[in-house]
Amino acid sequence: MRHLLVLLLYFTFAPAAFAAEPAQEAQFRDWQARCDPYGNCTAGFSVDADSTDHLVPDYRLALSRAAYETYWNIAFSAFIPAPDPTAVMTFAIDGTATTFTPETDIAAFGGLNDYYPLGKKAQTVLDQMVPGSALTIDYQDQAGTARQADISLAGLAAALLWIDEQQSRLGSERVTAEPPSGKTRLTTRDPAPVSDALLARHAAGTDCEPLSELVNGEDIQSYRLDADHSLHMIPCWSGAYNFSYAVYIEDAYGTEQAYFASYSDDMGWGGKAALVNAWFDPEDNTLGEFSKGRGIGDCGTSALWQWNERGFKLLEYRARSECEGDPGAFPLVYGAPGYTPAADD
Repeated sequence: MRHLLVLLLYFTFAPAAFAAEPAQEAQFRDWQARCDPYGNCTAGFSVDADSTDHLVPDYRLALSRAAYETYWNIAFSAFIPAPDPTAVMTFAIDGTATTFTPETDIAAFGGLNDYYPLGKKAQTVLDQMVPGSALTIDYQDQAGTARQADISLAGLAAALLWIDEQQSRLGSERVTAEPPSGKTRLTTRDPAPVSDALLARHAAGTDCEPLSELVNGEDIQSYRLDADHSLHMIPCWSGAYNFSYAVYIEDAYGTEQAYFASYSDDMGWGGKAALVNAWFDPEDNTLGEFSKGRGIGDCGTSALWQWNERGFKLLEYRARSECEGDPGAFPLVYGAPGYTPAADD
């Protein structure tokens, strides 16, 4: 009920109280503070190791408080690359470390790069940060590499005091622990949902049959590839023993259909817009297919790709044109440099 009342007050009075005021900004040593026209304020510290190449900072720490909320939110955002949501994070302030267990003490909200400390440990860190001088955050990225973010706390106390003044809340207690309001809790295995627009686009294409006419028409699959990309596999056509899927990659800028290599002894290399009998393994982000030349699977093609943050890299391609009665592994046509394919039968 308290949160409902707060929301009602916010939407009723925020425009009248703040809409006429321009956004306010101020710099306090290493921290920048900003309040939007509606009184929502943030103090932030960012590091960009190479601003000529990156459109976003390497990492950022922000403390924010909405105009009518009591709690501050602490958000650590790491962009290049994103943190592993299953690994612990350690916040060490002037040598005093606090370890955050994923999901229990820290979790991603709103975006898979944005991690919010929660509960009593979040309050402990906030209490230490305000008078502190330096914060080090140790975490592991999604590739398993240890990472470290070094954050100066010089100017943080002054930035928070300035925000208190802008919000007319001088002397208010600095409290945190609550999840950020208005943001959805996420994990790396929560893919973006398949939108009605994508289904309509898929249906409007001329390469695939209507989903309602396919045996596998309801077998739509979605997976999270990384912090910024989701994979959607939508049935395309079906036969007696082959079922194909169109593959789409979604990010913040839209959704694009993926195209893949194909090979035959008669035609050599080509490309295709659908994968046959496709499967995806979220443990190592590999995508595979097995296109049968006939039902027992003794001829045809098989291939394996792996997601590499820009697209699917072909790891191996196998093909057998002659149906020889042996459903074992097909001869290797291509193996990526550095990749060790399984031994041929």
